[in-house]
Amino acid sequence: MAGQQQGTGFPDLASLPNRDFYQVLEIPRNSDAEAIRKAYRRKALRCHPDKAGQDPATIELFQLVQRSYDVLSDPKKRQVYDKYGERGVVMMDSMGNVLPFIDPDFLLAMNTFFTIGSLIAALLIIFPAFVSVRADDKVSWSWGAVTIPLFIFDACLLLGLWIISRKGGDEEHDDEQDHNEGETTQQRRQRQTRKRRKASGDAFLKWILFLLFQIFVVIRLDDSVSWNWAIVFIPWFLLEAMSFVSQIGPIAKNFRQGTPSFTGEMDPESQGPPMRPFTRMEKVVFVYDTYKTWVLRVIQVGLLVAKFEGSLDVAWGIVFLPTWLWSVAEILGIFLDRAMVLRAVRAAAPGQSVDLGPLIIMRVVGLCFVALFMYLGVGLLVRRLDSGSGSPSAAVILIPVFIICSMLFCCFCCCLPCLLCCMQKGLEAELNGADEEGGIGLSDKRITYQAIDGPSTR
Repeated sequence: MAGQQQGTGFPDLASLPNRDFYQVLEIPRNSDAEAIRKAYRRKALRCHPDKAGQDPATIELFQLVQRSYDVLSDPKKRQVYDKYGERGVVMMDSMGNVLPFIDPDFLLAMNTFFTIGSLIAALLIIFPAFVSVRADDKVSWSWGAVTIPLFIFDACLLLGLWIISRKGGDEEHDDEQDHNEGETTQQRRQRQTRKRRKASGDAFLKWILFLLFQIFVVIRLDDSVSWNWAIVFIPWFLLEAMSFVSQIGPIAKNFRQGTPSFTGEMDPESQGPPMRPFTRMEKVVFVYDTYKTWVLRVIQVGLLVAKFEGSLDVAWGIVFLPTWLWSVAEILGIFLDRAMVLRAVRAAAPGQSVDLGPLIIMRVVGLCFVALFMYLGVGLLVRRLDSGSGSPSAAVILIPVFIICSMLFCCFCCCLPCLLCCMQKGLEAELNGADEEGGIGLSDKRITYQAIDGPSTR
């Protein structure tokens, strides 16, 4: 691994020191902060160059004492040192962005993320289970009781929005390229603050509308009110209106900035490819990619409302026509994007070829995976609604939902934590030199063992 690290810019682990700072300060490993401070003062006074002389060995020992205290007096660095040794501290300081799981704060954040993700995935499993037993008349719960897991999910979502808004308030970077040249730092920070507040306000407003929509559906299903379904879906239509308006600004901004040119040259100012204006056809394709799903969603909800109210006398398969057309719209978007890229390449560099086959295949495979689960559930639902016999059961209809939510729960609760733990253990073995002793290391994945002479004692 040492050779690979040198070739890729990573530090050579063999050249990094891995000294015992506790031994340097002559204290046990479970010493508290006060004991570390006293040991440092005692040791520093004993080997200070002004007192012990200017001998190079004495100066080196004094620097080592200072280094030991700097690491052990910092709670975060001490935690990294206790796990990975001095090499881990050096790598955290120099490669924290490449190996973030060395940082204890990152590990705490990831553990919190895994815990909340597992909770949300569990709620997403419990909610369709409650819906299925209620829809199949296995229980006589009210719909308000059925949607309790969904309301808990809303609370988790609100907590996540609050955390994101707080984290966003601490950032001072500006990702806008069209800011005023004469703008002062104070003015830029004020503009950034207004932008963050607007984004947080929009997110909280969407959350409120989403919550109101759920409440309206619940009280309508429980016959607590006699509203028609158009009133029930008012919060949803407001959400769709906000979604439509929120895309206008990014579209206009992209049209102003232009699209990357495929000339192969680099723009010295932005360190990226030069930008060129959108053509008329590219603008149409861009708007189509942005709003194709939105249009189908709005039409689908409108058809459902009309069917619920009895003003639309057609089969349920026709009511879900926008859902069936979704995959067609997505495939059309994929091939329109491909055509636009090829056209731009040929216009910028005649004779140059570009292979988009692997990218197209990946997008089509992903689309087929999503469509398989979605159309399986919708097809079973249409069959039940058209038959009116309660067959297939709601539990069977929701099988795709159970599969997806179970996969999410497995990822958050098992797969991702195990992956992170394996990366930690591998790095710990590498930094502590376990691979040099014949153990399992990052540079050599072979498992070695020592032969045992004599009969087995098992």
